[in-house]
Amino acid sequence: SERGKMHLWIGNQVWTNKLLSSEKALFIAVGQLNKGSILIDETHERVRIARLNLQAAEKSKSLAAFVPAAFYLHAGISLLGKNPWTNYYDLCLQLYGSCAEANFCIGNFDVMEGQLKEVFSNARCLDD
Repeated sequence: SERGKMHLWIGNQVWTNKLLSSEKALFIAVGQLNKGSILIDETHERVRIARLNLQAAEKSKSLAAFVPAAFYLHAGISLLGKNPWTNYYDLCLQLYGSCAEANFCIGNFDVMEGQLKEVFSNARCLDD
């Protein structure tokens, strides 16, 4: 859709040009990119936006904004598609682990449990 393409364009322009402070640019860019993400077919681009969602979530968590953090993390996870643990293990570990933490902080224990099960079933070692 034209609207989705516009969201992607705005998000990429804001992030590339950093027209605002880096923190504001991150949140605005990720918000716009997420709105247009349904149109993205290229795996590398989906992974790039998933990483930006992780950055936005970590910044949100540092500000004790756990609801937006959980949103960004869910968006990042959804961008990776099916069976991402094989190709993007470290990113998955960060996204799912951080998502479990954010959901714990907002009292979404069922969601947290699901995220932790995903980590436990895909972890390569006890340290993960």
